[in-house]
Amino acid sequence: MYTSAVLWIGAVAAGAFETLLAVIGMFSDGSATAGVLISGVGLRLVVFGTAIFLALRLRQGRNWAR
Repeated sequence: MYTSAVLWIGAVAAGAFETLLAVIGMFSDGSATAGVLISGVGLRLVVFGTAIFLALRLRQGRNWAR
């Protein structure tokens, strides 16, 4: 497994954890609305999904993923 792919997947995991903390924080202070949560988390899911896709292609040795 390539080190760069592992590091990318680790970065996505850290981002997902940060998203979880942000959602919990929004619920705890009462600023969470459905629109804010859906748009914020939805955008992050798209970005995280794209990053995971590219990291897996990088791991397979696909040079275009660089």
